[in-house]
Amino acid sequence: MFTYENFINELRPLVVRGQALYDRPSRIKDPDFRRWNFEIIDLIVRIQSEQYDVNCSIATRSFASYGGSYTGSDKHAIDAYNLGLKDTINELEILIERYDAHGAPNPRAPRSASVPTTTEPVDKSSAAPMNELQHPKHWTLDWLWRHMPVSGWIYILGGLLTLLVIAFTLGKKLGPLL
Repeated sequence: MFTYENFINELRPLVVRGQALYDRPSRIKDPDFRRWNFEIIDLIVRIQSEQYDVNCSIATRSFASYGGSYTGSDKHAIDAYNLGLKDTINELEILIERYDAHGAPNPRAPRSASVPTTTEPVDKSSAAPMNELQHPKHWTLDWLWRHMPVSGWIYILGGLLTLLVIAFTLGKKLGPLL
C-alpha cells in the first residue's frame, strides 16, 4: 500500500532535483527534465489511486509556452519553461509544507459509499473519472465558451483572420481579371 507519507518522502528529493532544471537550453526535450516530469506524474497517479486528492497541474501544464505552442525567441521559450517549472515546484512545496504542518489529509470517500440494492453489477464505464471533463453529446458555442481555453479561441480567431486576408488578397488580385 502506498501511503501519503511515502508520497511526500518520495516527493522531497524530486523538488530538490527540479531546482536544478532551470534554464536548460533543450527545455522539455532534456532527458533529466523528462524523467523528473514522469516521476512526479507517476507519484501523483499512485497517490490518487489511494483516493487522495493532489492539487498539482503538472500533467496538463505546458512547459513549452505561456499558453500553447510557441514559436517566439529562445529567451521567451526558456522564460515560459522556467515559469512552468517554478509553478510546479511551488505546488509541490506547498503539498510538502501542508503535510509537515498538518499531517496526511483524509482520503476522499469512494464515489458509491452506499451498497447497491440490486444484484446486477454496476456499470461504471459511462461515468467519467473524477478529474476528467465529460464531453457533451452535442457541442454548442455556449459549452465551448465555458470550457475551451483562451489559447483555443486565439487559434480559431487567427485562422479566421488568415482566411479573411487570403480572400481579400485573392479578390484584389483576381478582381480585374473577372
